Parts: sequence; structure tokens; C-alpha cells
Amino acid sequence: QLLRLWNLPSDLPTLVWPQHFAHILTQVQDQEAYHASSTELIDNLDLERTELIALRDGRVIERHATTYRIDGRSAGRVYSYLDVTERWKAEAALRQSESRFAMAFQTSPDAVTINRLDDGVYLEVNEGFVSLSGYTAAEVIGRPVGDTHLWVNHSERAYMAKMLRQQGEVRDLEAVFQAKSGRRLVGLVSARL
Repeated sequence: QLLRLWNLPSDLPTLVWPQHFAHILTQVQDQEAYHASSTELIDNLDLERTELIALRDGRVIERHATTYRIDGRSAGRVYSYLDVTERWKAEAALRQSESRFAMAFQTSPDAVTINRLDDGVYLEVNEGFVSLSGYTAAEVIGRPVGDTHLWVNHSERAYMAKMLRQQGEVRDLEAVFQAKSGRRLVGLVSARL
């Protein structure tokens, strides 16, 4: 498997490390960093680490280096390699998706909040909420909706919570809100679990 993982030629002698290392080095994107890390691991047998290595062909290899001990003394090095390309791609796609969501969430001119259903505690608010309500994010995050007195009619919020529990979503519920300044606003609320 090591031969396949690193695309080592089958005619390369099995125990000739310098030739293996030279071949592996040609496949690594950042050859200087890989060489420095490998040298550090060879020079310091007590050092253990796990690192990701990007290859020129687009694959990502995870290298785990541990110390081989005999009678409690460092006697060598054990390496394990794992192709984590698919996991790395999935994590990168997730990070990109989260970044797009965060941008859309924060830049929406509408008031958008993320709250816990059971107690209404604000977990996140966007700039649209700050602009319309007059409350800063620091003033509301971690506090229940009731502390802000935004909902003028508490039965409207109770109805919204009930519908969320029963149907999983609410669309275009008309409600009256009060900004921090005391100004009243009529808005449409949509929410989803």
C-alpha cells in the first residue's frame, strides 16, 4: 500500500530510504517544508506529530509520526500514512459553505437571528437586526428574547414557537415589534427549525 500511496516504482529497492525519500519529495507541493519536517523528525526521536501533506496530484496525505520505544527509551520512528483527500475536500467544501452562509447572514438587510426555540436565547444576530432593532449584538447574544421587549405582543411569539414545534416552520407571520428606541415596527416573521 505504501508503494501505491506514494506512487513508488515497483522496481525501487525496498530498503533504500534515500531513493524512496527523493521520489516522495518530487510529489510533495511544498518540498522545502516537507524536507524540514522530515529532518526534524529524524533528528529528534522524541518528537511526535501528525501533519497534512499536499501532493502535486491534488491528493492530501496525513502523516503520523510516533516514537518507537524499547524499555522506555527512544529506539526509532514509526510512521503511518493515510490518504485523507476525500475528507479534506469535504471539510474544505464545508468551510466554503459556512463562509458563504456567514456572508449572506451578516450582509442581509433583513433582521436575521438564530435563537434557541425552548427559551428564545439569541445565539447570533446580523447587521440587519442591529440596524432595525437598535440593539447591538453584545446586548442580545446570550439573552432570551423576552429581555429585549422586541415582541410587543408576547402571544405572537408564543404562537410562532407553537407553530415551529408543530410544523417545523413559520412563514410570513405578521407581528409588531418595538425597537430599543421605543419606535414600533410591523414585520413579517419567517422561521424554521
